[in-house]
Order: sequence, then C-alpha cells, then structure tokens
Amino acid sequence: MSLAAAQMSLLNKYPRSVQHAGGLRRGVEWRPLDVNDIEAANARKTIKHWHSIAIRWEAEAYWTVAGTTGVKV
Repeated sequence: MSLAAAQMSLLNKYPRSVQHAGGLRRGVEWRPLDVNDIEAANARKTIKHWHSIAIRWEAEAYWTVAGTTGVKV
C-alpha cells in the first residue's frame, strides 16, 4: 500500500480534527500529502522505485506517544 493510500484510509478513520486516539497524539508538524507531494514522489519513483528510507511502523508516520517527543521502541 502506498503512503498516500494508507493516509487516506487512516484519515477516514481519524479525521484531521482528531488529535488524540488510543493514548497517542498526532504529530504537531504532520500534514496530509497534497497533490504536489504525490506527483513528486511518483516522479522520483520512475527513476528509482525505492527512493526513500522507510519507516518501521505505519503509525509512527502519523502519531507520537502522548506527552513525549517521539515513539519509544
């Protein structure tokens, strides 16, 4: 699943107005991808498919543990 598709799925479950869920807080710097972000990623993908370093867990791209600056591992 692409980041854009995962994001749309999660935004249906947790709209932007939801800031806390399940003990987690949405990252303050987080914003949804826009059309320009998606087009730029697709352009990079034509050159090198795996052009970016992946995150370890899908949730860490969107949420942090409430009251901390990052997800603890």
